[in-house]
Amino acid sequence: MRVTLRAVNVELARQGIDSFLVNAGKYFYFKGGAAAGWLDRTVPVTRVGDLTLKQWVETYRELERKNQNVLRPVNKPPVRVAAGRQKAKARS
Repeated sequence: MRVTLRAVNVELARQGIDSFLVNAGKYFYFKGGAAAGWLDRTVPVTRVGDLTLKQWVETYRELERKNQNVLRPVNKPPVRVAAGRQKAKARS
């Protein structure tokens, strides 16, 4: 089966993925859905046929994992005010 942009997007939708693949000339990228907020959504291939349908879905899932790790909130401890500063604020 010949891999086309349409075939990749149909397969992504069939897999329940709400993003779609776009040709940007010298590379491809995922757009819309979950991919809209990603920092990295590009795939450095020049032809859609350079990957199989399975590889396109795997590439999407890999980028999804990478972006989730990068965008995961970091648990930061609350900022503490020094005891002396609290008293000074209370006097004001």
